[in-house]
Amino acid sequence: MYEQALASGYSTPVATTFADIDSFDAANAEFAILPPIVEGTPQTVIDAIRALHARGVPLLAFEQVVGLEDLFGVRRAPERQIGRVGDESFTNAMAKARYVADGAETLLYAAESSEAPADIPLVLARADANGRAVLVNAPPTSIRRSSFREGDHSGQESLCEALKAAMREVFAFLAPEPAVHAERGMVFAATIAKGDLAVVLSNEPPFYKDPTHYPMPLRLVLRLPGIERAEIEADAAYSVVSRVPGRLVLRTSLERDSASFFVLSIPPPRP
Repeated sequence: MYEQALASGYSTPVATTFADIDSFDAANAEFAILPPIVEGTPQTVIDAIRALHARGVPLLAFEQVVGLEDLFGVRRAPERQIGRVGDESFTNAMAKARYVADGAETLLYAAESSEAPADIPLVLARADANGRAVLVNAPPTSIRRSSFREGDHSGQESLCEALKAAMREVFAFLAPEPAVHAERGMVFAATIAKGDLAVVLSNEPPFYKDPTHYPMPLRLVLRLPGIERAEIEADAAYSVVSRVPGRLVLRTSLERDSASFFVLSIPPPRP
């Protein structure tokens, strides 16, 4: 999912530990990607995740959410083996669904086999007064007729096409107006020591059968307080599409296997 978030145009996720969870809120975390919350998870961890959600941080979880079922709108059910998603059939002993919807909306269904009906909820989403939560009801990389990680060393390519499409919908559901988003390529953004925003756009196409025509045009959308006043330095040609309060849109392009670097300085507001 780390790679899938990148492929969907969101800024590089930041890996952290449970010790830092209390420092996150809706102002500095657009959503949190959780590991499986299994039986025996300490109550302190479950309570901290609940508090994180209550602070307005959307949650994305996989496989199991023991003790958090109500946040995700699911309930435990007998395990069901998954053998087909969309038009892709496969065999993987780890591809098991454990939950059914109990208030959540199902974004993607799976089936037990190529002949069976698609009635297994695979991607479930729920929104409440505190925020949003999504559960992928099986290990994501088990949902594939064959694994491409060994051949191409790409976890993102080990997902089936229907699941990849569903995850693009998921990210848009969790963060409909992200602070940084690139419509194509990959983006990494961070605040550097002197307070400026540094943004790296890059393009890492498939090893073969790349259908892209280069240079590849793209738009970079930035949503931050005062960003419309930003002074921009870049090592690539760009144009400003729009500047409105809290939002800046840039247009640029990338060659194959290339990257561009932007630094945006937001001056203090005028008195």
